Amino acid sequence: MEDSESHLPRVVLGPDVLAGSFFDVDCLAVLEWWRDGNARLVVTRGLLSAYLGVLRSMGISDGLLRRWALWFTSRDTADTHMDASAPTITACLEQAAAYETCCIIVNHPAWRDALSLDRQVYSARAFMTEQIR
Repeated sequence: MEDSESHLPRVVLGPDVLAGSFFDVDCLAVLEWWRDGNARLVVTRGLLSAYLGVLRSMGISDGLLRRWALWFTSRDTADTHMDASAPTITACLEQAAAYETCCIIVNHPAWRDALSLDRQVYSARAFMTEQIR
């Protein structure tokens, strides 16, 4: 990680935030905030698989899937941890959050409620309202 990137907040995104970015302005704003270099995404093997599954289910072509995979795993935009995959989305989120993250952004209420961490957990709307705007 470059020195200029070491001060950036490290966040975990739920796969539902990625899916929501196709139709929800707050989810899209979270992705744009990350894309614009305001944070580093923490990605595990399980989350990468979930992200690509979401994109595949949205009808994204194989070529674009490869580009997204590169974006999710680029040293310029993310910190990847490709250890063994966790069995559930909640476990994937907790596994990623263990890597010195500041928060988890996830919309699915059951996933948010199931998290048992000392990290802040936000919906996309709450994150954009409370942390960014």
